[in-house]
Amino acid sequence: MNITEPIRRRARAQPHAVAIVRANGQTISFAELEQRIDHAARHATELGMRAGDVIGLTLRGPLELIYALGLARIGVITASPELPRAHMRICLTETDTFQPGSLVFERDWTLPPPGQAAPPMPIHPGGPAICRIVGSSGTTGRAKFAAISHAGLAQRVFHMWLDQGPMPDCRLLAAGLSSGLGLYTALRCFYAGGTLVLCAPADRAGFITRFGVTSITATPFSLRQMLDALPADHPPFPTLRSIETGGDRTPPALWRDAAARICPTLINVLGATETGPIAAMAMAEVGARIGAVGHVFDGVLIEALDDAGAVLPPGRFGTLRIRAPAMVTHYVGADERAAASLREGWFYPGDTGAVEPDGLLRLAARVSEMINCGGEKIDPLEIEDTLRELPLVRDAAAFGVPDNFGVIRLYAAITAATRTDTAVLQAWCARTLPGRTPSVILQVPRLPRNENGKIIKDLLVTYALRQADGPADGTAEGIAG
Repeated sequence: MNITEPIRRRARAQPHAVAIVRANGQTISFAELEQRIDHAARHATELGMRAGDVIGLTLRGPLELIYALGLARIGVITASPELPRAHMRICLTETDTFQPGSLVFERDWTLPPPGQAAPPMPIHPGGPAICRIVGSSGTTGRAKFAAISHAGLAQRVFHMWLDQGPMPDCRLLAAGLSSGLGLYTALRCFYAGGTLVLCAPADRAGFITRFGVTSITATPFSLRQMLDALPADHPPFPTLRSIETGGDRTPPALWRDAAARICPTLINVLGATETGPIAAMAMAEVGARIGAVGHVFDGVLIEALDDAGAVLPPGRFGTLRIRAPAMVTHYVGADERAAASLREGWFYPGDTGAVEPDGLLRLAARVSEMINCGGEKIDPLEIEDTLRELPLVRDAAAFGVPDNFGVIRLYAAITAATRTDTAVLQAWCARTLPGRTPSVILQVPRLPRNENGKIIKDLLVTYALRQADGPADGTAEGIAG
């Protein structure tokens, strides 16, 4: 199946239903969406694009989505713009800054001429053919680029649908469309005949009320943005039935705040670029089950391994490996080390965790993110959650930084509503987590994040090293990168 086939069927069944609400408040019906996808496909064909070509996209919003669907319709592969240019034929950009291998995108490429009907474009078979090349997080090293097929994307949609039910009537997407989370959420919405709301972060609260939004897909970072824009005593929106968070772990302090001021029902969805969604659970179920992230979906197999590679019994923590129906089979342009994450039919994400007998998945920090301070392995998530419990702390990150002798010291960086005494922060950590108090706590205006909202800790380490000769209390006025 080609990922655009269900959209054509929806356009025939409910042509006047609203498919997209744009950032300016204007709407696009399913009939209009289908016409625009077809026009984009026809125009790309006239430009000489053919099935199997890899085209980079630096577009944003509905333009990116519609043109990506138009290219998918004719079998062209779209890619994250970060993919090395050697692996793509050309990169489409909205800016007129000349770059070798780039082509300036024109907005009318998705707008059919008024009054000119054209026969429907033939649809490429899709199936196992690659549809999209998506960059994985790349928060602690070079990003890897996963090649996802038409069948794989469609299966991710249906897998989520089977576990969580049909998409509610009107969904606000607070995640990047170029991410795996954003794209399959859009498809899931269209396939069910729902409305996808796309708007600027500052307008989300207004659009929820104006269009009667019933559900939200967000990253923890975009959820924090919404909360920051709301009054402290804002009540939950009456039309909202659920919020699904993905792309990163949702800190407990964040979901409690969101439940009180946006919607009481929050669902954590765990997945990866390589696998699609693999587990989910209502955040209210977490309770005292530390590290709980979701109940594993039917058809997904997750195993914990010991240091020798043997499978551990349920409930025992070890290095995780995952096998999922919609898993990718390879990376594009990956070196041998990166390619090792996908081997023998398994995906090795670098996480430490355990699957309980009832199918609940619990995670510790990634193996690569555990902080080794003098031989003691420290989970940064514990430090971060502890700091976020302080009312003035908006966000936090914990990481290790080598001193002049190469010894790793525990650092943290926070963003706070007002300037906070570092001694107060360290005293709070000392009381809550004895023996695991950060030796330095940097106060920064923002934490560096990638498109999915994940904190890029390598940049924090670099920044901390640059600040080594700075103010003694670890205060920072800005952050590099």
